[in-house]
Amino acid sequence: MRKAAAEALGQIGGPAVEPLIAALEDWDVRKAAAEALGQIGGPAVEPLVAVLVCGDRDVRRYAAEALGYIGVRPAVEALIYALKDQGVLVRVAADAALVKIGGPAVEPLIGALRDQDEDVRKAAAETLCRIGGPAVEPLIGALRDQDEDVRKAAAETLCRIGDTRAVEPFIAALECRDRAVLSGIAAAAALG
Repeated sequence: MRKAAAEALGQIGGPAVEPLIAALEDWDVRKAAAEALGQIGGPAVEPLVAVLVCGDRDVRRYAAEALGYIGVRPAVEALIYALKDQGVLVRVAADAALVKIGGPAVEPLIGALRDQDEDVRKAAAETLCRIGGPAVEPLIGALRDQDEDVRKAAAETLCRIGDTRAVEPFIAALECRDRAVLSGIAAAAALG
């Protein structure tokens, strides 16, 4: 009955956001509450971002899933932060949400390649790889970034995506002997 109530609240919209956020704490209805919040959309983004950093791993997971349903750019930064969550399922949900968001997530993910935390950089590159095609042009642009680590990560990710649009920029990197880009290509080749 409580799950049905959560679904009904999702159809009500904005006024139901706060009760649904509270329902995320209830083990029996948290998934239904997250789905209802995802259905509500925009008015639920800010409260979902707030609970994405709360203490309960399951609540963070369902918040990330709901943000993926909504699929808006304001959620991207919080989802990138969630890529380094200690909970594996939270990281998986954040990654899946960023892939669903797709294009609008690409630039912030490329920015995350500069993050101080190695795990964030790695997760951002992996997510960009799963986004695929929409990430190719911005990643090609990142081959000219001032930061060597960003150029290397962009090259490695482009290799893993396997899009032919990267061939000419790779040839240019070879001609100008950009060690960071060449290192990224070599790292991707070593990974197979």
